Amino acid sequence: MLYSGVGIETPPGLCLRVVLKDKGKREIQKMTREEAWSLLAFLGIRTGMTLSLRHIPLEFQEEFLPFLEGVHLMDECKTGVDILVFFTDSKIELVEHLPELSRKMSANGRIWIFFHGGLAIEEGLSEEFIRLAALHVGLEDDRRCPAVLGWQGLRLLWRPRSKRLEKPSFCC
Repeated sequence: MLYSGVGIETPPGLCLRVVLKDKGKREIQKMTREEAWSLLAFLGIRTGMTLSLRHIPLEFQEEFLPFLEGVHLMDECKTGVDILVFFTDSKIELVEHLPELSRKMSANGRIWIFFHGGLAIEEGLSEEFIRLAALHVGLEDDRRCPAVLGWQGLRLLWRPRSKRLEKPSFCC
């Protein structure tokens, strides 16, 4: 695969990662199979889970889909999808799709929102905006994914309900 815009040829089974060097310079390095597996583990993707991928870029399709053995790829599930992965560069697209994504996730499910570091920030899509949009839907973030192939991610989950301040009592 030719990594778009960089010109690095990668054989199948290898992924790329972006490494920040001195003075903010970026360097593209090849990711080994073990590192790709550890990234999937970091995202919480395990064998037997239901997974939904939305707007996935071509570089992710070619590099990560072969590693998803034993994972059920589907858009909807009666009991809800375990992990939804959504790629976006637009604030409008995020606001339009986030309520739909939250309805499709299971009670213990997670949503990973990935946004392109450079392009999305120019359009105003940032971690703070994603957090505010998620709070509006009833979700909160609990984990951040470092830049992978130029994309950054936030993991969203249902916001826990507050505990009762006092227990109800029964009197005769």
